[in-house]
Parts: sequence; structure tokens; C-alpha cells
Amino acid sequence: MQKPQVINLKRYIGIFNMEKTKITQYVTAHKNVNNISPNRTWIYVNESINKKINTNDIPSWTKDNIDYLNPYFCELTALYWIWKNDDSSDIISFEHYRRIFLSPKNKIYEYKFLNQEEIEKILNHNSKYKIILPAKHYFKQTLFDQYKNNHYIDDLLTLTKYIKKIYPNMNKKFDEFLNNHYCTLFNMFIMSKQNLNKYCNFAFPLLDKIFKERKETISTRSAYQKRFVGFLAERLFSFWCSYNFRDDEQFHCDVALLEKKPLEYFIKDKVNEMLGRDHNLKRTKLR
Repeated sequence: MQKPQVINLKRYIGIFNMEKTKITQYVTAHKNVNNISPNRTWIYVNESINKKINTNDIPSWTKDNIDYLNPYFCELTALYWIWKNDDSSDIISFEHYRRIFLSPKNKIYEYKFLNQEEIEKILNHNSKYKIILPAKHYFKQTLFDQYKNNHYIDDLLTLTKYIKKIYPNMNKKFDEFLNNHYCTLFNMFIMSKQNLNKYCNFAFPLLDKIFKERKETISTRSAYQKRFVGFLAERLFSFWCSYNFRDDEQFHCDVALLEKKPLEYFIKDKVNEMLGRDHNLKRTKLR
């Protein structure tokens, strides 16, 4: 007698949408600010700064954390907390209290923030897109020269040294990356928790080595330049994305700068583009 066929339900989960994808939209902040969206989760950094933590907020100095490194690692201390402690989310959105992803349907006179329905549409299992990023930024200088003229170049050279030593297969691509004029900024993204784990396993060991080697220079730096690990991570993350995702797998959104009015921000960027200065490139259209 023929055995009855056993149906593998897992095979059909994507087709019938039997399981709801869990998206968590984290917003990193070091001080209390007005809520932007009821669907966003506030994750606070730097325990030493006085602030009120509400019931649904996350203090990133709990559980497995590196909050004490916040003056140097910036928002990466929140990213570390998410990496180590969030085991339930399928997709992670990572934003800042000043910078929030804008909807592709955004208007120049009003900020409209990216919502979970749009995220699901962009990153669903039938989509070619694997990651959502800020609009690419064009620098008039190469990324190497831009860093050299604005930060401590020895920090970047140290990063280059460790990539060459630990990931020699990436060395040539990293040199090419630093000699181009395009980068995604702000350490902001939306991607699967699986890809976030891959990035963090790649990035944090590298950044830890650089911090330990360069921390003896901290005492001579301004508060701004002490944030060097965060600055390096912007370049490292942009490189990692270019290395792991094709251009057509990246969906680029505009980012709101909440301390500026939308029209003011839009006009300034367009003027910079017309004058050949640093500016944002066009975002991806949502079809």
C-alpha cells in the first residue's frame, strides 16, 4: 500500500504568507525626544546622560552590551545590543533620533516616514532587493581624501591594515572603494537579522582591534574626533554593502534631517548638486 504523501508546510510558508514577518524599527537616541512613530522602538544609549526611560523603551546598558564605549562607538553601541539581544526580529531597521528613513512617496514640503508596509513591499521574498540604505552620497573628494581632511587619517590607515591582514581577499576592493567618490552614511539600514548578524560578526572584531590600538590618542582629541570608531564604521559598512550586495539589490531612500524643514533641506541639496559640491544622489523608486 502506498504511503500517504507528507506535505512540508514550511515550503509553502512564503507562498501563502502563513507567518507574519516581524519588523522592528529601532531609533537610537542619547536624550529624550518626541516620538516619531508609534511603530518605532526607542533604544537609548549612554547611561551617563540623564534621561527618562519609558516602559517600551530599551536601555542599551542592560544585558550583553558595550554602552560604556558610546563616546567612541556612537550608535554602534545600540547596534551591538540589537545584535546580541534581539533574537525574535526577522527584519531590523536602524535609524537615529535626528535622521529617519523617508518614504519613497515623500513630498518635498512634508516629511513622510518609511513604514512597515513599505518595508515589507521592498524586502518581500519575491523582491530583488536585499537591503534598504540611505541615498548614496557624492563627495567631491575621494573617500580617502575626504576622511584625511576631516578626521585622523591614521585611524583609517589602521582599518586598512587590519583588512589587509585579516581579509586579504577584500584588500583590493577596499582600496578601490576608498578611491571612489560615493558612500552611504549614518550607519543606517534596514535588512534581515541574518544579514545584520553577518555584518556584525565581520565589523565588531575589526573595530575592536582598531579601538585598542588607537585609544592611546583619545586624550588629545576633541569630543567630536573621539567618535572615530563611528566614523570608520560608516565607511566600513558602506564597503561591506558594496562587497556583499549588487547595486540592483540595494534600495536607496532619502533620509530626513529632522532639525531642518523638508523644503529647506531639499533646496540646499539641489543647490549643492548644481554647484558640484557634496550632495545626495537620487533615491530608488518604489514600483
